[in-house]
Amino acid sequence: MHPALPPGGAFEYELHALDRMARYGIAEDDVRATLEAPDETRVALHRPPTEPCSIYLRRIGPRICKVYVRTGSEPLRVATAVWHGE
Repeated sequence: MHPALPPGGAFEYELHALDRMARYGIAEDDVRATLEAPDETRVALHRPPTEPCSIYLRRIGPRICKVYVRTGSEPLRVATAVWHGE
C-alpha cells in the first residue's frame, strides 16, 4: 500500500479518473488533499483483469472523497475517484 503523498508530490491520472472526476464534480484539489492527508487507506478488493489498487479516503465537507491508486505505481497513478456512497 502507498503511504500518503508528500505535500506537492507528483502523481498522474488515468483517463478514466479524469472522466469520473468531471462526471462527479471532484476537483483536482480534492484528489490531492485526499492523497496528501487521507483519513484512511486500505487495499481495494482485487478484481482481475484490472491491476490491484489502494484506496485513499478523506472527508471533504459533508462528503468522503474516495481515490483509487494503482499499487506499485511510481509516480502515484490515480485510477479513479468517486464520492463514497454515491
